[in-house]
Formats: sequence, structure tokens, C-alpha cells
Amino acid sequence: MTRTAVAYPIKTKPSQSEDLLLKYSLRSLEANGGKFGDLFLIGKRREWFSPRVRVCDIHYGIESNSKFSRVTSKMVVFSSMEIPFVLMNDDFLLLQPQEITQAKYKAFPSVKSIAKEHSSHAYRDLLERTQTKFNKGKDSFAFITHTPLLIDSPKLVQEITTMYNGRSFSFRQAYALIRGLTKHPLLEIVKQDVKIKEKQTAANWPKAFAGHEIVSFHPAAVNKELFKALEKMFPNKSRFEI
Repeated sequence: MTRTAVAYPIKTKPSQSEDLLLKYSLRSLEANGGKFGDLFLIGKRREWFSPRVRVCDIHYGIESNSKFSRVTSKMVVFSSMEIPFVLMNDDFLLLQPQEITQAKYKAFPSVKSIAKEHSSHAYRDLLERTQTKFNKGKDSFAFITHTPLLIDSPKLVQEITTMYNGRSFSFRQAYALIRGLTKHPLLEIVKQDVKIKEKQTAANWPKAFAGHEIVSFHPAAVNKELFKALEKMFPNKSRFEI
């Protein structure tokens, strides 16, 4: 039986900070993620990737100039491999031991509320387009939390593929709606995100992490002090680094 894989969509041209966050995310995955299968990075191979990393950098159709469309396109191609996988982000940090392939599905109460509060017009449009295409424009739980998402139904992923027309959508939200995760017994409704938005000193970062199984980072929170703290927490290279 094939083990559930782990997949990270990654940027084509990451900043130095984004590159470092990915390294520490992979270290935390190896230390605390439990048992999983292959690791896939969806994007361009980076110099420090070890041979243990499998890379998927193929677009579905014509490559778009839109960041959201590029990511969606690559996700569509990767998902067509029909491998069950846990969808990660490059800034996820696993802080406590857990079986990542058995994580609960977490969602916010309302897509419309999230879209209304979000400052990015592009992201609001993305969410609205997803709800229109996959939920007839109706409101629903929002599965756009910064937490791992198990993608365990390749047939439904193929349905998403057939609906892709070059316009980007939220892959997480689209899958959750088609998969029926709004009624899943392992669904957990959360009111606060795990994304950290404020900078800390190296001494205070552990306090910011206290009580969390997983966190992610707003760009405004990322500083040199964060990487000092992460190096102390995860000093050993993962098997995904050379």
C-alpha cells in the first residue's frame, strides 16, 4: 500500500527568508510529522534539495503571468498523478509530534467573512471565484486555514482538473467543497488562524510558539531573530537537504 505523500507548492523565485523558512519547515516535518511517503516540491528545484526530494514543475496548458494561476496549474498536474498527499505551505512549522497524514480538517466559519476582512483584492477575488465555481456562490466553511490538508480522493481531484480553465481558484477550498468536508466527522471549526503576524526577539519566539502544534508566518513577522530561534529548535539538516 502506498504511503500518503507530502507536497509543498513553492515559489519560482523565493526570497532568502522564504528559502530559509522552507528548510526549517522540512526539518520540522522530519522531526515531528510522523510517518509519510515521498516528499514532493511543486515548483522549480533548488540547489540545496537532496535526491530524496521529488520535484513537479509542469504547467497545465499555457503558463500564466498570474501567481495564483501558476500555482493552480502546477497543482492540477501534480494531482493528476493520483497520489494521496498532505498539502503543506512552505512556511508551516510543526512544533509538536503528530501524525500529519491523520490531521483533522480545520476550517473557519465563513468564506464571506474571510474575504471581507482580507486586504488583498486578488485574494478576495480568488475566494469568490472558487465559491462561484464550486458552491454556486453560496457561503460555506473556509478551509483556507494555515494548516495541513489531507487530499485523499484522486477521483475528486480529477474532477477539479476538468473544471480548470486557466483561471486560478483556491485548490484547498475547491477540494474541500467537492470532497464534502463541510460535513466530515473530523472537521474542526476554528475562529483564529495559526499565522503569526508580529516580530519577536529570539528569546521571545519560543513564547509565541507555546501551546501550538503548528504555526505559519506573515511576512511582517519574519526577521533574523526568528531564524536564530529556529536554528536552536531544529539544528540538524533534514534528509531533504544536501
